[in-house]
Amino acid sequence: MTMLRHGSTLIECKSGYGLVTDDEIKLLRVLQRVKKEVPVDIVMNLLAAHSVPVGYTSEEATQMIINEMIPKAIALKEQGELDIELIDISSLRFLEFPNPRLLRIRHLQRRPDRTH
Repeated sequence: MTMLRHGSTLIECKSGYGLVTDDEIKLLRVLQRVKKEVPVDIVMNLLAAHSVPVGYTSEEATQMIINEMIPKAIALKEQGELDIELIDISSLRFLEFPNPRLLRIRHLQRRPDRTH
């Protein structure tokens, strides 16, 4: 509420600390609930690949992000359950670039201008 008192009219929130699909979706659902309860605009973003989850190799994490996390987030957006504005893959520090597998994200998302 301090932000509101100081005149903020928009808040950008990113997930990213769940690291695995179910936890990322849980964080986004919490943000979705908050979005309905506070008198300020909230922009929600999926921060995929904040780091490699414990127990995963970078290859396994990449596959999970491409084959599970992003498609699930997009499906929930299309079903009207999540109001995601952006899928952020800019923090993929653990991958070698260029990585052609990540180009699939642009196709899956169907909004190439909103992936960075």
